Amino acid sequence: MNYYPASRFFAILLGSLCLALPGRGQDAEDVFLASPVPDSDLRYLVMEGALAGSLDIRMFLTVTDGSISGVYYYRKNRQLIALYGSREGVVATLTESSWAHTGFQDLPYEGNTGTFQGDLKLPQLREAGDPQPEVDTPYPPATFTGTWTSPNGKKSLPFHLVETYDSGAVRADLYSFSASWERKRLHRSITRERSFQFPQFSGDAPGLERINAILREHAAGYPQLQEQDRTASPEEIFHKIDPARVPSLADVEASITVDPAPRAEWDFSLINVESYDDEIQIVHNEGGFLSIRFYYDSYTGGAHGNQADSHTTFDIRTGEVVPITAVLKAGYEKPLSEVATQVARKNWGLKEDQLLGDGPIFDDTLELNRNWFLTPDGIGFSYFPYEIGPYVAGFINFSLPREAISEWTAPGSALEKAVRR
Repeated sequence: MNYYPASRFFAILLGSLCLALPGRGQDAEDVFLASPVPDSDLRYLVMEGALAGSLDIRMFLTVTDGSISGVYYYRKNRQLIALYGSREGVVATLTESSWAHTGFQDLPYEGNTGTFQGDLKLPQLREAGDPQPEVDTPYPPATFTGTWTSPNGKKSLPFHLVETYDSGAVRADLYSFSASWERKRLHRSITRERSFQFPQFSGDAPGLERINAILREHAAGYPQLQEQDRTASPEEIFHKIDPARVPSLADVEASITVDPAPRAEWDFSLINVESYDDEIQIVHNEGGFLSIRFYYDSYTGGAHGNQADSHTTFDIRTGEVVPITAVLKAGYEKPLSEVATQVARKNWGLKEDQLLGDGPIFDDTLELNRNWFLTPDGIGFSYFPYEIGPYVAGFINFSLPREAISEWTAPGSALEKAVRR
């Protein structure tokens, strides 16, 4: 006969009782299994406040477990400034750079132009397994309070920012799913990895449900949609998506899978790693419009991985994609390519007698593509590695200021609203 300690007996009994309790047992398990929750280590914040009590600023941050990246601008000129930094406990330190572009990364660094340091207090998100609250109450706002310091340390200004979603901005929760497979032999391994990070938006705007559905479809099946029609633009592909038939968050999570390496590919003498890390990033979030960056990063062997991106702008009132033809007047290509050329020459520090090809691109001419996004001050264009320059140049971006594009801005468009704010 087997005898069990009394403590084990009561543990089994307690577990059985917990399964029968309403609101905690099966309900909590359902929440954990069927209703993925936002990643508590990833936060997206839109914050407003003042520097020195009178300099109004707006800040957009993506916060991970230990690092922070983002951009901010002064309302008086709306020119983006990049931010990079870290967070230890509640103390955040953000160093600013004077040049910012898309995606909050791959930004040319032009030296420290100032540092924000202070307490970044974040509300607690619901954890996986927690029961769904009966009333969906909003999170308390995050706050960021501290001191901005000049590079030489001679100037210090107080700042205070509060998480705020007005001026047509919307809240976003970030979800992150991943899968991996590994086969080890002694100290060598064969690895296959895949991850996907994407936002889901909340607010009163009627188009957000459709936008969320499109992003879930992208996370779960967009690569397959691309394979079906390689000539279709994002606008055409997204137009085909039926929000009533798109996957749930649980479906997206289940779709992030990794196939084991076939036995014939088990070569332990080489670095045998394949990884696919995709991310949907928020580039622009105000004025009732969202510019979204679809970022792709893969490594399947060789000297380096492969990266690419594409951008899509949505109207949060309708959920529809905004085509560039609805933003810029017909015939914009040549004159705005000339504007982009001047911006590029300035960015790269080219002298008057130098050709454009003396910078980090292949040719002496520059043509605008359709990989565009909104900025607080105008419009930007992105080129991925090898598109117009070598891999070492990374993503090449141009932001065209409002004074240079006002003549070519379509009346009543999202861009006109941005440049006239």
